[in-house]
Amino acid sequence: VVDPVLDQVNEAKKKAATQMKKEVEKHIKKFNKHFTWVSREGKPGDEICKFIYDNKVDYLVMGDRGWTTVKKAFLGSICNYCVHHAPCSVVIVKDQNMARADYLQNENNEDDDDDGDDKVTSI
Repeated sequence: VVDPVLDQVNEAKKKAATQMKKEVEKHIKKFNKHFTWVSREGKPGDEICKFIYDNKVDYLVMGDRGWTTVKKAFLGSICNYCVHHAPCSVVIVKDQNMARADYLQNENNEDDDDDGDDKVTSI
């Protein structure tokens, strides 16, 4: 049985992957570097870790979306999965603006009762 909705979804995924590949190629060419595009279907964390294992990758660099803790709890985190399951070292690169916003939000929530017992930490 052919499902026209499923066909449309699959076609949209292929189109999005093709567009993403073009954008990546454009940015990589600026640095005169070679890359290989791989597109797979399945759970992203599983597929990334399988690729790493099959291709003997030395390390993985991933970008963090900057999701809130609550959103990560409900939706999961591909970065978190790869950190715990990849057979290589994993580096997570955070968006600086999102990291600052998260830090400030956490700092403001730490002790907002105005009783004067704020903690000070030296690093």
